[in-house]
Amino acid sequence: MHFLIDFFNDDEIEKTKLFPLLNCSKHEAILLREIAYWYLERENEIEVSSFLENLYCARGFEVLPYLKEIKRLIELGWIRCLERIESSLELRNSIITLSPNLLKLFEEGRILNSSIKEKVYSNSLEYLQDEWNCLNLLLQCNKTPMLAHNIQLSNSCNYYINTLKEIIHKNLTHNKKRFKILEYFSKNSFNRYERLIFLLLAQAQYNGAFGLSMKDLILLGNNEEEKIIIQNLLNTKAKLLQEGFIAHSEEYADFSFMEQEFYIPQNIFHALIFEKKMQKTKLQNEVESSEIFELISPKKGLESVILPESLRERFTILLQHLDPNVHKKLKLWGIKENAGIDSKILLYGDSGTGKTTSAYALAKDLKQKILSLDCSKILSMYVGESEKNVRKIFDEYHAIVKRAKQYPILLLDEADQLLSTRNDVASSASRMYHQMQNIFLEQIEKFNGILIATTNLVDSLDSAFSRRFHYKIRFEKPNFDLRVKIWKLHLPKNAVFATSKNDIATKLAKFELSGGQIKLIVENTCYKVATRKEAIFSYDDFTQEVSREQNGEFGSIKKMGFLY
Repeated sequence: MHFLIDFFNDDEIEKTKLFPLLNCSKHEAILLREIAYWYLERENEIEVSSFLENLYCARGFEVLPYLKEIKRLIELGWIRCLERIESSLELRNSIITLSPNLLKLFEEGRILNSSIKEKVYSNSLEYLQDEWNCLNLLLQCNKTPMLAHNIQLSNSCNYYINTLKEIIHKNLTHNKKRFKILEYFSKNSFNRYERLIFLLLAQAQYNGAFGLSMKDLILLGNNEEEKIIIQNLLNTKAKLLQEGFIAHSEEYADFSFMEQEFYIPQNIFHALIFEKKMQKTKLQNEVESSEIFELISPKKGLESVILPESLRERFTILLQHLDPNVHKKLKLWGIKENAGIDSKILLYGDSGTGKTTSAYALAKDLKQKILSLDCSKILSMYVGESEKNVRKIFDEYHAIVKRAKQYPILLLDEADQLLSTRNDVASSASRMYHQMQNIFLEQIEKFNGILIATTNLVDSLDSAFSRRFHYKIRFEKPNFDLRVKIWKLHLPKNAVFATSKNDIATKLAKFELSGGQIKLIVENTCYKVATRKEAIFSYDDFTQEVSREQNGEFGSIKKMGFLY
């Protein structure tokens, strides 16, 4: 209590230890001291008019200077008015009391208080509790107007927080085991602000919240410059979101940027906070119980796919169109009802030309997972079953999305039967096939999200389906130059060749093959050469397999489904 005693006993109030922290004039400090004395000696709730009359014999217009100073002390946060007031004059008949912040300042000489002390952490959660304690003090500083405008008090608070951080750092030096979350920060080169964002999100999720909004997170900044830095770190193209360290909820896609919800993916959160083995995400668990879908997490983007320049330009434009900011503008302009990305994409062309690979790469660049379905496997030959299965595709997708609260891309691979030109409906089989396509047409019309369909159809694509796709991208067999690149890509690494590897790739490129055929030929050649004592690859080894492929001896896959 020596701060309080010093404040009351020293006749020259400017020389007291608390005066520099009050951020007020000498006369305001003296008035505050009298209010505090009245509070301690008489009553907790002070009637302003009685106080001024008793202490200063002030009446009528004489109270006006005091009312102005009391209002200033209220604005600084040292006293509290029990009624809502708009002007100084209203204070005359009001009740005031000391604020908790002033009482804390009297008792400890500072506003902030913490239980952090020197110790050895037994687990990562103990360490995090101290980090979160520091974070809460930082937020308290940034959210309290008196601290934001009182430089000396703000400096005092920052000094106290830094002292606590030094204690935490000292505690960590006593720990033999380094916690996973610290290794995670170091491995991924998190800067100070990225750490603060991650720790604050971790605290929110530990306390049961889904995540935090941008408005919550920018409070980590001490000033406008730091707030802008934090805001930029939460941009979709910044590291935290780009590399999946944190995510933002699609449920808030229609909200303003400041209201977007951010969170740490559950598998990362549990592994780092509780130091347990990486748990499966909710989406993984949901897909595991599905009979028809496979969850795919693409590893490589479009830059790793060998494509003609014209096709690469199409995908570059497509990526720009699928930018969330573009769709927010479309909603603002009244072109769309919501800001969510809603696109149907058709990739069509000859077998083995890279349609599925490109779909995976597109998803990687969009930072999305894929729910993949091989349509040739689910469409049944039994009467009535295919119609049900078409509905099942979309019903199950929407059920998974709703439960997992994630929106992966829906990939309908080998969707030939769903997209081909519809025949005469005279036969029962044709009528059933026609009904299946009508259901698919209806479902694709209602679908919200990103849907990609691949098909080997080139000339027999039904125009009714063609109109439903926002983007239709045709894949053709690679030309000579692209075939050279594809051969070089797939030829075995760290292997011995009879002649130059580049020469072999260039010679083999004369055969008009698709990328899928080239990959299959290389794999079969590798099996053959691997059985030899001297595993040396020659040009002839490959041409033997090329001949078999061209003659249809292997690699031809029989499609299951309707006969029509």
